[in-house]
Amino acid sequence: MRLRDETRTTGRRVDKTSPSGGTALVLRKSQSPPTPDFSLYSILSPPSAETQAVNFCFASTKACNVSIEAGSRYLELLPTMYARAGKSSALRPAAEALSLSLMWKAKRRSDMASAAHAHHCQALQALAGAIGDPVEAYSDETIMTIMLLQMYEALVGSDSGRAIRNHVQGAVLIAMQRGQSSFQSEQSMRIFRAVRAILIQHNTYASISVSELTGNFDWFGDEEAYLVNPYNRFTRLSRISAQVNELRASSKKLFDTGSRRNVPPEEVDALSREALNLLKILQAWYDELPSTYRYQTVVSFDKEQHDPNKVRPWRGITHVYEGLWEGNQVCTWASQRIYIAGVLLRCRCWTKYGTSTGPLDFLTRVEGYEIIQDAVDRICAALPWFFGDLTANQSSQGVDDVAGRSVVFITGPLWVAYVTEGISEQQREFMRGCLVALGERFGLDTARLIVKTPPSLIFQWTPFP
Repeated sequence: MRLRDETRTTGRRVDKTSPSGGTALVLRKSQSPPTPDFSLYSILSPPSAETQAVNFCFASTKACNVSIEAGSRYLELLPTMYARAGKSSALRPAAEALSLSLMWKAKRRSDMASAAHAHHCQALQALAGAIGDPVEAYSDETIMTIMLLQMYEALVGSDSGRAIRNHVQGAVLIAMQRGQSSFQSEQSMRIFRAVRAILIQHNTYASISVSELTGNFDWFGDEEAYLVNPYNRFTRLSRISAQVNELRASSKKLFDTGSRRNVPPEEVDALSREALNLLKILQAWYDELPSTYRYQTVVSFDKEQHDPNKVRPWRGITHVYEGLWEGNQVCTWASQRIYIAGVLLRCRCWTKYGTSTGPLDFLTRVEGYEIIQDAVDRICAALPWFFGDLTANQSSQGVDDVAGRSVVFITGPLWVAYVTEGISEQQREFMRGCLVALGERFGLDTARLIVKTPPSLIFQWTPFP
């Protein structure tokens, strides 16, 4: 029997010209497949540090988009405005400086520090040119640039806070001079609301009246737009916060005379009634919130092992919120209650002692102090969640996956709680540890300045760093 060599036969078959007129691919037994040519990718290069940082920042935009008026949502505008900005625009280097600093701090990329500083300087130079232009000076792009620069300063830190205050004042002046043009588009209104929110926030810290600072300018001139705005609850909280600002400013003006003879008792009573009424309004705002704003309670036991690198729950209790907006707004609400109750306590101290700075043992027994303690406890209970320091089984109970990246936005309520008089030293030490963690783990230099601030919210009027 003769055996046929099929290998040779197959080779002869595939050597033939294909029916379509082309040449068929010949694969002989000893022949290897052709090596692909990847040289076409040689024209591509790794993304620059700026590109990596900007992508990181834009991916975190929703996580960062919380403030005393979360409905402003102005940071959501940044990707589009950045893409449209020209090469000579101040917005581009400002966004890049902020992005580089965010990645520098969050990812511990110290190699990006010098690049962030260089872009910051470039943005300031470009901004000076824009402000000198009669058209560019009042554009959305210019105000957004200023807001980005003040965020950069908050991240990088400043011993005096002068740079942050200068940027806030600049944004406020431009917003006032723009007038009704701030309401001509959704983009302009969002930016306007962001400026209003930070104006109220900074001046409430220092007990400076916004109305006296900015004259007769109507900071709620966009009120009609809010009637159909789905974020109406945020607007209401912003308006209440403006009333809190005026209350603290009135309290400072009334009690800083230094003499009981110069303070009419009826004015003290009127201020006390105003504070009580504002507390009722603020409580009504909270009571009307939807169920999504109610926190879940996670209980930890002392016998459980705790990671020393994470924030230990205050008294074993952690409040878990459905999302960052909800958590931020409830903690902001709590900080506003501290402000109001502080004014109420000053009135009580003045009535009893003839001075607005009574002894701390009396302070903790005055009617209304329980409001302060409850608010401070709420803020402390939310800190592990904001830090993202929950265990895996706790995280399944609705923890937002970006909470850890957005811990910077609990700084305001945490500062209010930390510098409030009458808090136990144990609780203050807990908050001090959280502030230290803010500085060490997230690179927030402002937190290191807060740690140095003594308890002085109610009586000394210490401004935010």
